[in-house]
Amino acid sequence: KVDHDLDAPRLRLCVYIRKMVETWQFETVSTLCVFLNVTFLCFNSVEVMKDPKLTKAMDSQNETFLYLLLVEVCLVMAAYGVPRFFNDGWNVLDFLIVAGGLIARVLATFSGLSLVARCLRLLR
Repeated sequence: KVDHDLDAPRLRLCVYIRKMVETWQFETVSTLCVFLNVTFLCFNSVEVMKDPKLTKAMDSQNETFLYLLLVEVCLVMAAYGVPRFFNDGWNVLDFLIVAGGLIARVLATFSGLSLVARCLRLLR
């Protein structure tokens, strides 16, 4: 649990969000999402890529988990403020994963860069 010091935002909404992100329920849901995403990525193989329906399903779940992590990053950043957010290594990792995922998403829209986007997904 993080100490409430002077660096944390004191706005009522930020205090409410901070209380929410510090609950065991929030941590459990976050951890479960990461576990499920890793599980889905383990099943992503060349065989899956051959089936358009499975590829679409894998892409959909990947996008869903990316946006869930984006929401988590935004909530934690709002709860603790930007400077304090980046003082925690796990938060930096989450931020880099989201940034890489969003960059991969943008690159995937360009047909010639889809391989680069898939490589970025593997780095996540």
